[in-house]
Amino acid sequence: MNDLSKLSELREQALSDTSDESELRTPEPDTPLESYFLLNPSDMDNYLHYKAVNHEKLTDWDPTTVLKELYGKITQGSRTVTRLPSKSKKVTCMQGYLDKLPMNQTKVRTFKGWKRRFFQIARGKLYYYEDHKSETPLGNIDILGSEVVAGENNTVNISARMNGDKLVIRCGGESERDDWLTNLQRMSVIDTPIPGSLVKEGPTALLAREGSLKKKKNNKDGTVIIDLGATTIRAGLSSDDVPVVSFPAAFAIKKAEQQRTGRRFTESGLPDPHTCRCGFEAFYPEIRKDAKIIYPLKPSMKIDKYSIKVRYVPGFLEKVFRDLELDSKDRVVVISHSRHLSNRDKEILLDYLFGQMNVRAVYMQQQALLSLYSYSVTSGLIVDIGDHIDILPVIDGSVIEKGVMCLPYGGQQVTEYLGKLLTESGYRLFTDIESYVVRYVKEQVAQVSLDFQEDMASSPKAIEVDIEKFKLPDDRKMIKVGNIKYRCTEGLFNTGLYGKDDLPLHVMVERAIKACEIDHRRMFCKNVYLAGGTSLINGLSSRLEEEIRTAFPDTVQVKVTGGEDRLNAAYKGAIVMTGLSNFQELLINKEEWSNDQSEGLFKRWST
Repeated sequence: MNDLSKLSELREQALSDTSDESELRTPEPDTPLESYFLLNPSDMDNYLHYKAVNHEKLTDWDPTTVLKELYGKITQGSRTVTRLPSKSKKVTCMQGYLDKLPMNQTKVRTFKGWKRRFFQIARGKLYYYEDHKSETPLGNIDILGSEVVAGENNTVNISARMNGDKLVIRCGGESERDDWLTNLQRMSVIDTPIPGSLVKEGPTALLAREGSLKKKKNNKDGTVIIDLGATTIRAGLSSDDVPVVSFPAAFAIKKAEQQRTGRRFTESGLPDPHTCRCGFEAFYPEIRKDAKIIYPLKPSMKIDKYSIKVRYVPGFLEKVFRDLELDSKDRVVVISHSRHLSNRDKEILLDYLFGQMNVRAVYMQQQALLSLYSYSVTSGLIVDIGDHIDILPVIDGSVIEKGVMCLPYGGQQVTEYLGKLLTESGYRLFTDIESYVVRYVKEQVAQVSLDFQEDMASSPKAIEVDIEKFKLPDDRKMIKVGNIKYRCTEGLFNTGLYGKDDLPLHVMVERAIKACEIDHRRMFCKNVYLAGGTSLINGLSSRLEEEIRTAFPDTVQVKVTGGEDRLNAAYKGAIVMTGLSNFQELLINKEEWSNDQSEGLFKRWST
């Protein structure tokens, strides 16, 4: 009898077994399973029994905690707050994750190395927190009157004037280092107090308070912005700095109910709520256990031309308006979408928006182009690294089509490969649901190496990722990650590691630039802009800049710029669009669509 047959038999036995599960001889919660049973082969029967019981536990596991952790970062993204300093200097209240050495320590010591913390500039000080949700700072250093200088390896050295404290922080790349250095140096020479007691509230409370005040002030006016990502739906109003709604772009299809009713969609074209649930609800255990999870906006690669399951998108649109507590009637809607959305797909969405939701007007634009606009520029090379990769050279808002480069994978491939590496290390996290835990681990520790061979040879100290709060079925509380933090991302620059023969990221950028007219290449080299959640991986911008630099002569300036909140770049670019003087001319309104349902109207959205 093979393992699969034996597992099936033992699974049935496990489900009917009323004995105390604690009597099973199983490894300790934080012991990698494969390692344990390699050393204890006599326990293989218990292992198969353990897997059967654990599978049933996984079916009942509620992943809401990890989902909220992942998607909460979107609605709590970076806000730029302008203060009123003296000498008319503009200071940005920056915040984000950086590495730091212990206070008054300028070099790495044994057992006292770099720590990842959430930093915030406020009230003349640089505060650091355990993470972005913490309300109480772990410490701070005075910025007013301090000496702030750039150090080696993308570090910034701060020496406080008042008490002599010293702090060294490390950024993910040169461009990020320059941003922090500029704002810290500006803050250090300001001699006018900055109003407002911000720090007592902590970063999360500050964002919530500012968001609350902004909503009251705007009274829910403004254009509705909806970003249709492959794995995430973001939405809010043009008056919001960041999305106020975000949820998984997923549907749970109840198989038994669908077989009974024979349908998935209502007569209006909406996914039938009796058979289909979307967003966080799709992952509730009571729904998920009898359903199939699908991602309608993930492009299918089974055929030459990408396609999506567009008929499910109205379900996302309806949920957005419910979550925003808005009536869709007579609203103006901006939709940010994948580059691969066909005109036929747009027609289906417009028919629903005008016919069923009664919106007044619609503007649609591809995410990568909107991401470029988030930098308040209309020319440059945008490198959008999300679930997939889009690279667009743009001049004065017009896309240079011959230079467009796309890759059907990106962040999801990094997650999948990390999951594989964790499995090799003995951590069993390879189901679709468990992949969200892998994604969480990725966002905590993944790093792009500047010298992969050297970093692999150095055997970095393992990092412990706390996952106790997710209450996994096997009661695992910690995952230890060593050099796989480099290995999982290296495939972006060496696709062979992913088992792919596609072009690496830096080569795609090089070819995109060289496909353009020679007079424009220098401009593109020094105006490379990053967008997408995967671009936030520590070290990626620096590695990409270095790789591009080696592909061009030394006389060519290369500059890769990463915005503070590129996770929401497309959303912010949509806000920029709504503020343009000719925005109304770009809209397709309900009356126009009723009179002329043709692709000719889409020309006003062409780039």
